[in-house]
Amino acid sequence: MSHDLGDAISREVFLALLDHLYAGTETVDPDMAVELLDASSRLLVPSMRQLCESLLSDGAELANVAFLWTVADRYDVARLRNRCEMLIADALQLQETTLLTESECYYALPEHLRIPGV
Repeated sequence: MSHDLGDAISREVFLALLDHLYAGTETVDPDMAVELLDASSRLLVPSMRQLCESLLSDGAELANVAFLWTVADRYDVARLRNRCEMLIADALQLQETTLLTESECYYALPEHLRIPGV
């Protein structure tokens, strides 16, 4: 997991992170979850990282699994990776891979993340 500390953290994400740290806010806006995961990973805020991991894992479905798999790989999020692998395994077993392979992100996945034969 490599991060360029020169990459800016948006004001909205930074304020949400500060609110979590100083006010104990435990809610995460789903639209900011990936950005918050990035910021909390870069700034070493494990409690926020864990909240984001939970939200992203709970929201994983075939329609977004390719994107979330790349997120799990980039940030080394085991729970999210396991959830994605479970969804993909279920889809393969049921031969319902259309949603997965029609995703914008699927063919942009690194080769090691693609399913052989799909």
